[in-house]
Amino acid sequence: MTEAKTTPLNITREMIGPHPDGHDIPHLLSPVLLGRHALAAHFLRHCEHIVELGGHKEPITPFLMHEPKSVLSMDPKMDPLEAELLHGKPCRIRHVASKFQVVDFDLEPFTYGFLILGYSVKGHGEERPDSELLFQLVDNAKCVVIDHVIDFERSETQLPNVLNRGTMREVCRIDLTFDDEIIHGLPYAKRRLLVLEPATT
Repeated sequence: MTEAKTTPLNITREMIGPHPDGHDIPHLLSPVLLGRHALAAHFLRHCEHIVELGGHKEPITPFLMHEPKSVLSMDPKMDPLEAELLHGKPCRIRHVASKFQVVDFDLEPFTYGFLILGYSVKGHGEERPDSELLFQLVDNAKCVVIDHVIDFERSETQLPNVLNRGTMREVCRIDLTFDDEIIHGLPYAKRRLLVLEPATT
């Protein structure tokens, strides 16, 4: 795992991207795509802890306004970082440049929000991408927010295994079309944001 750098950095709204340095996915440079982050932050506002899978170069962290106790964001292409302040308030922040399958999780069930913006989960070694660990992260979350490209093969084949297990219920579905000069005409422009909460028994 890439070692994170320790810094007294205060994560603030001024750090909201897009950040072109090191970006290898051109459509993610579209500023309008950051609207997904603002929507996700709204739905996660009641969660003490935030766990993000796949933040790439634009993690959810600076969009969070509700003073969470911790933020853990994981992506192999993420810039590793550790900080203790979010908008001037205490918050343990970890941006980890690694696949989620090799990260240790220590969170109480139903205290955290789980987030995937741009659902495109890949496996680790021989492990399937929709593994038991992914299911556990979903099943024990207080709230789950998933954004995915509509009609994208990987999300179309994997998401039903996550959504149709009876542990969570869909409470919101928002279809989005982004159309600025960067993403116009690309298949990534049409997206869906899903919000899930634990199913009642």
